Amino acid sequence: MPFPNPRGETQIRCLVLEDSAHDQEMIRRAMRGARLEAEVDFVSTIALARKALTQGRYSAIVCDNSLPDGSGSEFASELAGQSELSNVPIAIVSGWPSPFMWDKARAAGLCLIDKTDDPMRKLRDFFRESTGRCITRRVAGTARQSA
Repeated sequence: MPFPNPRGETQIRCLVLEDSAHDQEMIRRAMRGARLEAEVDFVSTIALARKALTQGRYSAIVCDNSLPDGSGSEFASELAGQSELSNVPIAIVSGWPSPFMWDKARAAGLCLIDKTDDPMRKLRDFFRESTGRCITRRVAGTARQSA
C-alpha cells in the first residue's frame, strides 16, 4: 500500500530485513527489474526491524528467514497477525524452505520465496503485485542501511 509523502506524491516504502549484503543487492536488483521507485529501509536484525516499524509505515515487507537474532518466518507470521499491518504484503525469503515453513506461510497469508528457485523473478513479481499501479519507469530509490 503506497502512502502520500509530504508533497502529496505517492511514496512506496519497503522494509527489508536481510543481514547478507549479497542478498540485499539481489533485492535491489529485483526492485530495479520491477521498475519500482521506492524508499527502501534495509535492517539486519529483528530488533532493528521492530524499531523501524515503530517509526514509519511500509508498503511491503521482505524478511530473510535466517537472522542473527531469530527466525524471520516467525517474525513475519507475527507481523501478519497485527491488524495495523493486515494490508501490507509480507514475503519470507529462504534458501532452505521446509514443508512446515510453506504451510505456516500459507496459513498466515505470506509469500514465500525460495532463493534456490528463480528468486529474482519471484521478488520482481512480489514487488509488482505488492505495489500495484504505483510502478513507474524509474529504478528503485536509494537504500538506507537502517531505520
